Amino acid sequence: MQQYLQEHDVIPIRRCEVTIRIAALGNDGLALIKDHGLVRLSDDELEQGRVWVAKKCGMPIIATRLPIGEEHAKEVYD
Repeated sequence: MQQYLQEHDVIPIRRCEVTIRIAALGNDGLALIKDHGLVRLSDDELEQGRVWVAKKCGMPIIATRLPIGEEHAKEVYD
């Protein structure tokens, strides 16, 4: 995800029914969000970002873990 952000603008993820746009990402899950400042991303949000980048780059998605009961995750991945 960090490499993708060096070459592209943002990575969108869903958080509490709102789409936020990651502009930079640290190794510890600390992200710079456009228009919101610094935010620590959960494991599920990091996974959303990884899946989104994999789909954009045409890479196969080998293993993912989707949060149970979160229907909105499909919207971000497609």
